[in-house]
Amino acid sequence: MKTTGHRARRAAGLSLLELLVAMTVMAVGLLGILALHGSSIGAARRAQRLARAEALADARLEELGALDVPALEAAAGQVETRTEGTLGARLVHRIEHPPGAPDDLRLVTVEVSLGPPAEAARAVRQRLVVTEPP
Repeated sequence: MKTTGHRARRAAGLSLLELLVAMTVMAVGLLGILALHGSSIGAARRAQRLARAEALADARLEELGALDVPALEAAAGQVETRTEGTLGARLVHRIEHPPGAPDDLRLVTVEVSLGPPAEAARAVRQRLVVTEPP
């Protein structure tokens, strides 16, 4: 049996409607991939900023832990601003005597905010420091 005319053309290719549906499905898929790519870049930037803030907090805590008693007490409550690459860093130091702790112990807290205030990465580090020999 021979197909003629309209049926032969239909079997040879895609109709315009089928082509439009296929292009729409492909466009929706590509838009989804682009959205995922954009959010993954943002997550990577946030993770990098947080790692830098944690490294700054650890380094500053080491610096404060090496100070003698008068210098450590003088550092209490200081707010320091640094430039870290293109980001601004805000470091806050708190030195306090924990309730019920021996007189020679101090709790040193370093809080770091890195980046613009609305999306800043924050890291907090604490350490007990012996301020005077027993």
